[in-house]
Amino acid sequence: MEFSHVTRKTQLILDLGSVEAKLLRQTEVDCIHIFLAILVKPFSNEASDILRRSGIRLDHARDIARSHVEVPHVGKVDEYPFTNSAVSAVERARQIAVKKGEDRLTRPEHLLYAVLEQYDDCIDEVLDEYDVSASEICSKIVERLREED
Repeated sequence: MEFSHVTRKTQLILDLGSVEAKLLRQTEVDCIHIFLAILVKPFSNEASDILRRSGIRLDHARDIARSHVEVPHVGKVDEYPFTNSAVSAVERARQIAVKKGEDRLTRPEHLLYAVLEQYDDCIDEVLDEYDVSASEICSKIVERLREED
């Protein structure tokens, strides 16, 4: 799914969200899939750095997400639509970017902040496993964004 006003890294993360959904045999991209996509190693960014410094690892986070899958999808899916909460997170990320300046593109750290604002029990479980809270991660993001001003 293409979103406007996002950086190339952010669009790549959103595209990787579909891959994460597929790996977990889901038919829609939800906030947990975006969260996992942020952690994909070759695509280092401010958001992934914050998560990794908190000790969060992709494989373990995927295992936790896998345990939340109620009924695995078995059919072929050609397109992975975004859930309402995932779309809301992308829209909220845009609002955060705009607050930083009118022409700002939505970056991965804006997206991570917005994903963490959405209630997702799977993401909460991942964070609990690493003894870190969404508010702690969000505070680190805000701190990074302030450093840019």
